[in-house]
Amino acid sequence: MTILGTMCVREQSEIEQRLLQEEFESSSSSLGEEHEDAFTKASIWSILTFMWLNPVFKTGQVRKLEHVDVPSIPHSETSVIASSMLEESIGKQKLRGGSLIKAIILPIWKSLAFNACLAGVNTIASYVGPLLISKFVKNLLSNNVSSTNQYGLILASTLFLSKMVESVTQRQWSFGAQRIGIRVRAGLMAHVYSKCLMVKCGGPGNITNMINVDVERVGDFFNHIHGLWVIPLQTILALAILCINLGWIPSLAAFSVTTLVMVCNTPLATMQQGLTSKIMDATDARLKMTSETIENMQILKLHSWELIFMQKLLQLRDTEMSWVLKYFHACSAVATLFWTTPTLVSVITFGACILVKTELTSATVLSALATFRILQEPIYNMPDLISKINQTKECLLKMLSDKTVVYATHQMQFLEAADVILVMKDGQIVESGSYIDLIACPDSRLYQLMADHKETLKQIQSQEEDDSVSCSRRPCSKNPIEIAVENSQNITMDDEKRTREEEAMTGRVKWSVYSTFVTLAYSGALVPVILLCQIFFQVMQMSSSYWISWAAEQSGRVNNVRLIVIFSLLSGGSSIFMLGRTVLMTIVSAETARRLYLGMTTSVFRAPISFFDKTPSSRILSRSSTDQKRADIDIPYRLAGLVFAFIQLFCVISLMCLAAWQVLPLIVVVFGISIWYLAYYSTTARELARMAGIRMTPILHHFTESISGATTIRCFDQEKTFLTKAMYLIDDYSRVAFHNHATMEWVSVRINFLFNLVYYVVLVILVTLPRSSIDPSKFLPHPFILCNQ
Repeated sequence: MTILGTMCVREQSEIEQRLLQEEFESSSSSLGEEHEDAFTKASIWSILTFMWLNPVFKTGQVRKLEHVDVPSIPHSETSVIASSMLEESIGKQKLRGGSLIKAIILPIWKSLAFNACLAGVNTIASYVGPLLISKFVKNLLSNNVSSTNQYGLILASTLFLSKMVESVTQRQWSFGAQRIGIRVRAGLMAHVYSKCLMVKCGGPGNITNMINVDVERVGDFFNHIHGLWVIPLQTILALAILCINLGWIPSLAAFSVTTLVMVCNTPLATMQQGLTSKIMDATDARLKMTSETIENMQILKLHSWELIFMQKLLQLRDTEMSWVLKYFHACSAVATLFWTTPTLVSVITFGACILVKTELTSATVLSALATFRILQEPIYNMPDLISKINQTKECLLKMLSDKTVVYATHQMQFLEAADVILVMKDGQIVESGSYIDLIACPDSRLYQLMADHKETLKQIQSQEEDDSVSCSRRPCSKNPIEIAVENSQNITMDDEKRTREEEAMTGRVKWSVYSTFVTLAYSGALVPVILLCQIFFQVMQMSSSYWISWAAEQSGRVNNVRLIVIFSLLSGGSSIFMLGRTVLMTIVSAETARRLYLGMTTSVFRAPISFFDKTPSSRILSRSSTDQKRADIDIPYRLAGLVFAFIQLFCVISLMCLAAWQVLPLIVVVFGISIWYLAYYSTTARELARMAGIRMTPILHHFTESISGATTIRCFDQEKTFLTKAMYLIDDYSRVAFHNHATMEWVSVRINFLFNLVYYVVLVILVTLPRSSIDPSKFLPHPFILCNQ
């Protein structure tokens, strides 16, 4: 205190500015150089079509998109607003005895309500098609051409309009959920960071996992939150349409089967719930050891222990992968049940129609098949929703707000943040209560201590002012602290030169990357088998729909037993190929994830010590947590889903050409435009995705370094300064993620419109064609389902 008291106040402020505030001020000043928020100033039409992103796409076409080219995020999504609203909500919930879940939802309830309206409109619009398909097919089979053509065009226009409403609401719903997730993530990150600065928390590995995984999952949950009421609504609407077209008894049969399938889904959901908890625990243990190993890598390499610790880390990874593999098997069972559900429901429902002698016509069959296809979505989403709810609960349990922290201290500045204060004297508790209650009483012990504390601060401030006046009259000699600061500055500048900034790749992703990934497991031997399973599944599924619609076109063409048997065989065969595809995908995904992690871990442990001097530990932890999670679960299924979608698209287009070959030139034109859109989109989206991938690392690095030096930060009363820096980094990541999500919606709106237009043209052609040339059996629900996706 003597040394600090003799320092010049003016020179001390200059040192603090050099050490702490110079970087933060440069960061804050760069915010003014960024593009203004284009989303807030956009018109309604621009918001609906995402045209406000056009300047970003134009910049991405002219040159490589840089970080400064990305506009700022809306004010409501900034970490300052999100964290302040969350802190206020948490304070209210503490007074009311509420939970952290309520505290998170309260600041965003308006956005959630608006998204709920979009979800409701989207759900209702999605069932307009199955409801009107039967009327449209009946219109095609009518002999009164003059009156039915006009009615058919009205139905075609209504179907097109419903598809456009569904498409627009789906995109706005999805983007709104992403915006809510960004706001929640920003608020939680800032809240966790401020808590870590105030009290002692877990090690860097635990915090990295909390920010990288737990907070991310809480934000992602808002993509699924409306499923709690949307899934029952979808089921009710589907059964209502079946009741209109087939009658009460077949509808009750469909309802019974649907209920049975959902009940069968419950054990799978429970299994996924338990496996998710096991995976999260195993991941926490692995990341904790990874963090401790990286921090002590110099000691390990000095004693040549790195291979021993690598084997221990790989053992933890094997334990984690054992749970991941079981989770994959559970997902395979759910996926198989998802694709088997329409077969089971349709067989039981059509069988009930035959028993009660309900006439099966092309119109009712096609409408029922379209309804069954949509009905499988809520059945599939039920276990996934339960799993997501459980992951939110697991993640929120780790949040610091739900932990009781006992802090014994003589530092009065921390007392305002405490929920309950216990004042001790002579080893006994003499007072207890909240800060506001205790400080309001002048006779309380806490009031006297705070008064003494303020008086001490005034004396120190007065002494510093006197020292400042004396220093202005004579030059002050440098004290040991200033000398140490100057020396550390030179060392810090050298460290900054040695530390390599994380760089993103540029240009297209090379085909060699995809081929290496695909052939990583078993040299790619199982990939052709998976593709064949998907092709056979698609062909047999479409054949079953074609068979029953063709058989029901004319009464008595096929007897009822033969109709149901052949339909069941074709549908059952497609389910078998689906089971084979999901099981093989599980095997390939698990082996690919194992090899990727082994290669990464081996490279890290064999790297020279200079690599760890240049690479922040948070960057390695980010690769081991978020990136590895994506490699485990997301990337294999996304890549496979893309290939499967192309196979489905080819089959559906072939079917549409059989129904109306005149649409083929339009399909060619639409494909050309779609390819151009995708190429135009991918140039910008690729760079945004890469930016988002590397912008999380500075947050993790700042968090881990701040946690390690939290005691020093509190000692110099610099919590607000470091929190400001953390909020800047969070906003830096949020704005890239915000525009990355928006670009996906931009291209989706345009591609959906093009395919809806093709579907509308097909309907118009079917209406205007001569009735003798129309085969209703070719007008299957598959093109309609494709336009839904």
